[in-house]
Amino acid sequence: MRIKKLKINHYRGLDDVQITFLKPKNNYFGNLEFSVLVGENGTGKTSILRALTKIFCPSRNVDSREDRETIDFKIRYEINNQPYNYNSNQRYPDIYPSKVIVSSFAVFDPYMPVLAYRPRERERTAFNQESDFVYCGPKDSFVNNNKILIRSLIHSITYLSGNHLNWKAFSKLMDRLSITKILYLELDREMSRYVNPHDIPEGDHLLSKSPEIREQGRDNLRMARQYRIPGNAGLNLRNGSFLIDVETFKESLGELQRLYELQSEMDMKTFIRDIWFEKEGKPVSLSDLSSGEITMLFRFLPLLMEVNNNSIILIDEPETHLHPVWIQQFISYLVDIFHDFHSHFILATHSPLIVTDLPIECIVGLEKYENKVQQYLLYENTLGGDPSDLLKEVFELKSLQGDFTVELLKEVLGLLESGEADKIAKARQIYNDLSITSEKHKLFMTYRKYLEE
Repeated sequence: MRIKKLKINHYRGLDDVQITFLKPKNNYFGNLEFSVLVGENGTGKTSILRALTKIFCPSRNVDSREDRETIDFKIRYEINNQPYNYNSNQRYPDIYPSKVIVSSFAVFDPYMPVLAYRPRERERTAFNQESDFVYCGPKDSFVNNNKILIRSLIHSITYLSGNHLNWKAFSKLMDRLSITKILYLELDREMSRYVNPHDIPEGDHLLSKSPEIREQGRDNLRMARQYRIPGNAGLNLRNGSFLIDVETFKESLGELQRLYELQSEMDMKTFIRDIWFEKEGKPVSLSDLSSGEITMLFRFLPLLMEVNNNSIILIDEPETHLHPVWIQQFISYLVDIFHDFHSHFILATHSPLIVTDLPIECIVGLEKYENKVQQYLLYENTLGGDPSDLLKEVFELKSLQGDFTVELLKEVLGLLESGEADKIAKARQIYNDLSITSEKHKLFMTYRKYLEE
């Protein structure tokens, strides 16, 4: 799956925008295709990603404003090495991407589906004659992030093993985090707080319809206690918790099926409090992982559960909330985990640490010229580039110094030019606080007689 060209004649402030998605000469990414949109705020990066969801998922669940918005477009794409052309004046194509998967980390997330009921961590809209739209969050103000991870991990260990590529991707993610084995599920002994009628949300909900189903859930939890590990394997658990071996859980899934389904249906509560791993030879709980490790799990687990061949994966601002160490690893994670899938990843970013891990052909530069968005070409290679250089060449930053520092340098110049002893002393104080840069060196060479110790 590969998008080759996109022309947006009109959509959400974009008029006559033409984008060419180039392919590197060397195969760095296995079966994957990569494109990264860069440009200042207001150059339409997010609107272009939204346009792709509008093109291939016209029936997805959206707000009333977007539902009224029309899009005039032409697109050229490739599936199984066969080219296809599609435009807004044609009926929906017979051959189309299997899924459009959205993973947005933008502060103002424009992809959140409008739901009749409380939103979950992932929401999909599937229609027989168009691409399956999958929203992978991560925003969900109603559910604790760890609970989302617990559900995703349980789903992965119980069901992904039947899908070779997705299970391989899951295993690779665990390897990257130095997790060698999933050991135990930590369950809550107090079942009543989860399956009592007053805890069940009102409305058209399976659990609110049948007291028998609730009672079955209680029975399943009682059954789960039979499989608990004596002495809790010597681990320090929360009060009122017990452990079940993951392999026992999987082997007994037939008996505990209702428990698993009940776990999935309860949006606000979770019976499984934690998951324990073997990490670097020691048992470690999900709750004890570093914030960076949890963030990487939270970002990649939903993707690897959903991705398949011929998917388009749209990731908006992946660097948000990530420490630079993890940003540096982001592309490497994507390649390691997903390289077997024939899919096109399209990212929108402001981070040079993302750009430096991709060849120049993968970078789509966007700028405004005469109030219109247009693609600009890069002339310097980006792969392995110095992030400082990329800030200037790719992101068109005129200076690497903040405005506050620029003003301080002007103040230092003025103080030195005055020739007055007290002002020169103040200038030297500021000068001594400056980091070692070419600007500081120039300042020293020009006013050496004042600044030399």
